[in-house]
Amino acid sequence: MQYLRPYRQEIPKALALVTLGAITQSIGPFLIGWSIDHLIVQGNGQGLALMLGLLVCIYFLGLWAIRGQVLCTGLIMQRLLAQLRQDIFAKIQSLPMHFFDRSEAGDLMSRLLNDVSTVNQAFGLTVPQMLGNALSLLGIVIIMFSIHLKLALLSNLVIPLMILTTDFFARWARARFRITRQTIGELSAKLEEDLSSVREAQAFNRVPLNIAEFEDLNAANRNANVQAVAVTAAFLPSIDFLNTLATASVMAYGGYLAVTGAASVGVVTSFLLYVQQFFSPCANSQSVLYPGPVSLSGVRANFSAPR
Repeated sequence: MQYLRPYRQEIPKALALVTLGAITQSIGPFLIGWSIDHLIVQGNGQGLALMLGLLVCIYFLGLWAIRGQVLCTGLIMQRLLAQLRQDIFAKIQSLPMHFFDRSEAGDLMSRLLNDVSTVNQAFGLTVPQMLGNALSLLGIVIIMFSIHLKLALLSNLVIPLMILTTDFFARWARARFRITRQTIGELSAKLEEDLSSVREAQAFNRVPLNIAEFEDLNAANRNANVQAVAVTAAFLPSIDFLNTLATASVMAYGGYLAVTGAASVGVVTSFLLYVQQFFSPCANSQSVLYPGPVSLSGVRANFSAPR
């Protein structure tokens, strides 16, 4: 939290833009459903044209808010990461000599460059998106329950399954990405060592042995990354399956309610649009749930190194 203190004035602006973007995203399906019931069904063409103009203005306002929040939070994150790199470098410079005797230079370079770069990729643009999705999700749930209680309860039945699925893949993937952090550190250490001692390796005829050892480390790093990517590749289809299950449930039960007159066509349409938006925050969270925390723990290890 100490890295966020210099940005006390920028953070409220970013949060305001995030809130505005979430409101514009959550109100759109409600207005579309209301237009179906009160304008299209009644043949009110003039009112429908006005509603279309209002929706266009709302979505343009949402695009402006999203652009502003990405720009604002992006500047904050880049300045924060620049200070983080500076502090890590200063910390490494202050460590005693015996620390470098026990640590490989390639592993330190991996923490300083690769881990911070991964944290940048995971949190740099995803944090504002996650905040916006969280607020949008809250607004969607409130509007769902205010429109139709039974359909809202049916739509939210998959939330426990979604939480369990995300937690399962998060635990599994973090273990895999932790191995990738280890293998890239070993590979970087080997590369730095061999390049700095290439003359000695040629003089003592160790070049073939160094190449063979590098190939083994490179293969281990490749296999670790393939396994990590395989886990993340299985996450999105699982979320898509839950999304399809919720959509089919809303279509089936919503169609029954529409036929029996217990719900209007516009209400069912709004719920179908909300269900599509409902699962996007979970699908977009994988970059934060997986490599981000692992790399952040690697960065934190630099600050916990003994003096």
